[in-house]
Amino acid sequence: MQRISSSLSSSSSWTLQVSVTLSYLLLILLLLQLLPIATLAFSVGIQTTVDNVLVTDSTSRSIRSICSSSSGTNVMRRGASSIPTYSKVPTSRTTIQSSSRLFDSSSASSTTDLSMNSSTNYNHNHNSNNNNTRDLEKGEERKDVSNGKHHVLSLQDDDAKKRAYRQQTPHSGRHFLPSHPAYHFNSSTRSNETKKGTLRQRISKFKQQSKNLILSKLPISRRHAYRNKHKRFMEGWYYRITLPEENVSFAFIFSIEDPNYKKTKKSHGNLLSLAAVQVMGPNDEYVVQADKDHSKFWASDTQQAFGCTFESSSSASSSSASSSSSSSSSSSSLHPVIDPEHFHTTVHTGFQMLPTRLQGKVNGHDGSLGGVLKGQGIPRTCEFDMTIRPLSGWGNDQDDNQKSTAGWLASFSVFEPHWQITLADARATGYATWNGKRYDFKNVPFYAEKNWGGAFPSKWYWVQCNSFEGFTCPEGSCRLSLTAGGGIRKIPFGKTEELGMVCVHLNGVFYEAVPWTGEMEWNVDPWGSWSFSAKCTSGERLFEVEVMAKCEEEGVVLRAPTPDLGLAYFCRDSFYANVELSLYEIDWDKDQRKYVRGNAILDKVKSIARTGAVEIGGGPYWNPWKGKSKMKEPLKTLVKLPYMLQK
Repeated sequence: MQRISSSLSSSSSWTLQVSVTLSYLLLILLLLQLLPIATLAFSVGIQTTVDNVLVTDSTSRSIRSICSSSSGTNVMRRGASSIPTYSKVPTSRTTIQSSSRLFDSSSASSTTDLSMNSSTNYNHNHNSNNNNTRDLEKGEERKDVSNGKHHVLSLQDDDAKKRAYRQQTPHSGRHFLPSHPAYHFNSSTRSNETKKGTLRQRISKFKQQSKNLILSKLPISRRHAYRNKHKRFMEGWYYRITLPEENVSFAFIFSIEDPNYKKTKKSHGNLLSLAAVQVMGPNDEYVVQADKDHSKFWASDTQQAFGCTFESSSSASSSSASSSSSSSSSSSSLHPVIDPEHFHTTVHTGFQMLPTRLQGKVNGHDGSLGGVLKGQGIPRTCEFDMTIRPLSGWGNDQDDNQKSTAGWLASFSVFEPHWQITLADARATGYATWNGKRYDFKNVPFYAEKNWGGAFPSKWYWVQCNSFEGFTCPEGSCRLSLTAGGGIRKIPFGKTEELGMVCVHLNGVFYEAVPWTGEMEWNVDPWGSWSFSAKCTSGERLFEVEVMAKCEEEGVVLRAPTPDLGLAYFCRDSFYANVELSLYEIDWDKDQRKYVRGNAILDKVKSIARTGAVEIGGGPYWNPWKGKSKMKEPLKTLVKLPYMLQK
């Protein structure tokens, strides 16, 4: 008996030692991830301080006069929020007009009230003989590639650090460094700089050398994945609007693949580099347009703002007039941020997302046939312009800080790929033209999310709906949004795990059933049926949720980023699903020693007829996929820490 006891004791001791060792190894891994970020933050701080000191006095005074103009054009709404302001300034470095005007999206669409929590100031640059302009987002000089007909904007440093609105989530900004010329240092513009400029160059060079030294020795975080230019990387944004009365939905999908990708002996260079837009519309049809020139894509690193001008109006007219001028005009089509009021006159084809404004002119082809590049399919067109009123990000509406969808470890390359819901619920007002037919809408449900990483999961599922019966109040006082999804993702040491989640936003209250706060089970058919059940047994509120989605339509096969083929057919979607949602309180039963169902919060609430979005991706999907979400230790405990402290 003593030997058995001794052996059991030694066995448990050995197991404990292994667990502790693994925990320490993971902790060391995270510290290694944090070290380069901290070092780079220090160097960036030095560079920013020097940049602020070296700005010329006249320019500094002019910028301050724009931001603090007393003319009444840059006024904050009292008791509510700030409005994005666009200030007209010429491109001269030393002379900046102090006059400004207020761009209020509600004035463009009087039915929409855009409430924002932080001011977002933009500089509106007009034509000037001096093409050297200051990129205010990066604090560096750049060569302005616009011409007199283009209206170009750039974010100011101070305001770019603020949230565009109170519900802004983590990871709203870009995770890649655009190859757009506005983001890169041009040494020729520094030829006449003073010694102060030389000092800035020295510090910039020291910063770059330090970064290269550190990042060549330590693991790379996907938060700054663009620093490793020898691996596949993609970033994509998804926006959906639902028009319940017309039983029509649109999805606007934007993606960038392998920007700044360097060719090596073991890689294919930039063969998969691509800037693309896919628009899914009525009857589950869709249009695609793409360009191999990813340098046309720009993005903000602090807010959800990005865009791509495939072809500007000026270059389109010049190319039609003379084929010889097409090559010279291609460079002039590279623009930074464009004033929304001038977007449709400036852009011939392209798109732009500002925090509360989505615009686009797509002149592509039927995405279900052919390739993705110009001339590889049957021509199709789509044009859209809408203002967005945020309601729910990812968390409780009253919370000052919203949550990461995959937990706080999403900032590191622990999981792959990454997923963030940026707006679980919002309202949109504007129009969309689909192959010549125009759809006008006012205060319709709007949803937004994004992905980034090496590629999409090898297999996944997804259900989304924010158009439930009795929960589509135009003002947003009574609203309900569901997001459910899961799949197979990568974790450290070459392993994978199957995970899933079901999350609900009900009138501003967030119900989060994720692997680190409870359990979740799914049953997904190869197509037509999605069934989920989940419990949250840790955190702010305890609950159980059940979801059933059915789709009788065939759906459409969409493209998604893949590891080896780039943007290829990889998933099936439909906007014509019926969704049923139930939500219950749960309580701990001491006698049964388990959680039991309590009062019903939502009892079989149905979506407005056929307005749910469903998707399956990857595969294979030969048989129904049944699974239970099991997050592996010690990752589960690490992600769960904030919830344990909260409890």
